[in-house]
Amino acid sequence: MTSKWINGLVSYRARIFFILFILLITSLFFNRSIHVSGSLNGLEATDNEEYIRISRVDSIFGHSDNIYLIVFPKSDDRRVVFKEIDEFQEKLIKRQPDINIISPVTIFKNLQIHSREEINALSEFYAKASDIPILKQLIGRDKRSFVIAISTTKENLEVGHLVNSLLNETEFNQLSIQVLSNLEVQKAVKHQIEKDLGMILISISILFLVFTLMAFRSLLSGVFILAILSIALSSTYLLYGLMKIDFNVVSMIALPVVLILALSDSLHLLAGYKKLHYTSTEENLKQVLQLYYIPSFYSSLTTSIAFFTFYLFGESENIRELGLLASVALLMEFFLIFSVAPFLLSFQPKKGVKDYYLISLAKALKKGKKPITGFFVIVFILSIFIYPKLQFQSNPEAQIPEGSNVKLYYNYFKTNYFSPFNVNILVEPIANQNRGRFKAQVKEISEFIKEMPNVSAVQSATNTYYINTRMGFKVNLYDLLENNNPYFNEETNIYRIEVKLNDVDNTQKFKDSVLKKFASMDYKLDISSRKLLYDSANLAISSSLIKSMATAGIGIFMVLLLLTKSFKTALLSLFPNLFPLALAFLIMYLFDLDLFFSSVITLVIGLGLLDDNTVHIIYRKLWLKKPMDELNFSVLSSSLLLSCGFFMFALSKFEPIRIFGWISVLIFISGVIAEMTTMKWIIDSVINKVKKNKLQ
Repeated sequence: MTSKWINGLVSYRARIFFILFILLITSLFFNRSIHVSGSLNGLEATDNEEYIRISRVDSIFGHSDNIYLIVFPKSDDRRVVFKEIDEFQEKLIKRQPDINIISPVTIFKNLQIHSREEINALSEFYAKASDIPILKQLIGRDKRSFVIAISTTKENLEVGHLVNSLLNETEFNQLSIQVLSNLEVQKAVKHQIEKDLGMILISISILFLVFTLMAFRSLLSGVFILAILSIALSSTYLLYGLMKIDFNVVSMIALPVVLILALSDSLHLLAGYKKLHYTSTEENLKQVLQLYYIPSFYSSLTTSIAFFTFYLFGESENIRELGLLASVALLMEFFLIFSVAPFLLSFQPKKGVKDYYLISLAKALKKGKKPITGFFVIVFILSIFIYPKLQFQSNPEAQIPEGSNVKLYYNYFKTNYFSPFNVNILVEPIANQNRGRFKAQVKEISEFIKEMPNVSAVQSATNTYYINTRMGFKVNLYDLLENNNPYFNEETNIYRIEVKLNDVDNTQKFKDSVLKKFASMDYKLDISSRKLLYDSANLAISSSLIKSMATAGIGIFMVLLLLTKSFKTALLSLFPNLFPLALAFLIMYLFDLDLFFSSVITLVIGLGLLDDNTVHIIYRKLWLKKPMDELNFSVLSSSLLLSCGFFMFALSKFEPIRIFGWISVLIFISGVIAEMTTMKWIIDSVINKVKKNKLQ
């Protein structure tokens, strides 16, 4: 069956090439345009308990997912600065009536209505505000700026667009404003994705072209590699449009993965074709397809299975999209490449391959197979004990690209104001009770939290700050806020305590301590934080990816079992694929690196890709019972080239992409070493055992 199919591919190679080429170009012409998205929303599970808690805080106080405007005054005249801000706020409220604005300007108005003090200089206002709890957090510690917090019931991005639009329409003479919002973060992420994706695709293409020209000493060989890579990437781009998936920080991974297998297949075919010396081109083409068609299919199949597990078990929309997209793209890549390759290979000159250095490296690795395998075995055993000690932690700040404008002002905001990852505690009465007594209980909670370690500041409606009124008596500022009070909702009788921690990584520990202290009371505490949301989402996503890794491992084992027809050999052949993952776990432990979605997703992808060389080696040595020959060259060259190419990702200023790059490089290098040592040793042992049995 396979022979007939291969004969057909060779005999009708020109027709197949042009038909597929025309279909691909036509499809791309009518394809939906693909957008680059910086959105990270697809990584959050909206049915997550932490997400529900935060949403409740939003619905009651509208205060947990703010847009922050950092105002830098150019004048010390409070009146002219506040006048410009007041006009801007009025425009904003007119365009979005349900908007909630917490602003020093609004609070100052309330003060001025009742107070006899007249403050005209901003520096004087800053000094006065530092003594007022509710104003203190809105004034920069460096006394160079103040902040306005904006929230609404509408989507943060929609309001972000409105704010940006109004800022562009408004001319400020006495101040400048910088915006911190999800929209600004998404813009920065989008720019970084475009930059990194372009850099990696161009760099890998140039690297592959230069290597091909040096190794195969033919311009046509370079054209062959570029043609194969272009077809693979174009077909994947087509799938983005057909599946209505945009480029984002997760879905973009499909392109380099397809690039990996396309490069591997093209190098195998090119090196194999140039090593054959049959009398006719047709015979050479048939023989090279006989060598590589089946193992390349199994390799694409196992990697496709690994990605399809993302679709089955993924906890987030972005990861499920990646799973479906990549699983289809990898199989499409295989069938397209092996359909067009016979036509493109037929133009290749019969020059030899300059493979001396790589073959020497292969021989050196084979000589050191025992100590290298021993090292990997030790690492694997250690990883069994190390993995449970690795923690699933999130780093929300890593989602903002380094060097971006938004990162610069985020760091300024964190230094001079507060971390956006504060803790909100909702205190809600279980039954109707005396309001005075309930407020006293809230005060008791606030006072206890103030004394806790790791707490830097606590704000609640039980705080008091008295001002002298025009009538000659004192009044509590918090009583003047009425509906603008960010810490008490009159309608629901719910209090909000806002806590700032010195170390947000200990948020869960803080939450557990508070809940334990105030358990079994006649009120309910609901504690939420965006840090807890990110940790919870990261744990759910990473756990699902670990499940995907296990399922992918089973799929790969079944393919190896099919090829080797031996349970023992298939099981042993799985270990060279697991060794690089074990090494990654060890390095994470030694350098105190946490597991989060970008590192785990790379490990799962690595498992799916590592079996490519395994399948080819098993098929060549056990199935065909032939020596490695040119396979040494193509296995080593593709792995080393990919390591160099993916090193470009490691230079990214966006941490999820940078982690993807570093772990990919580690997996490719350690993976090829394991294949060329341990894998060969296993296969040679199987062959020698078969020979020994025959002699007996």
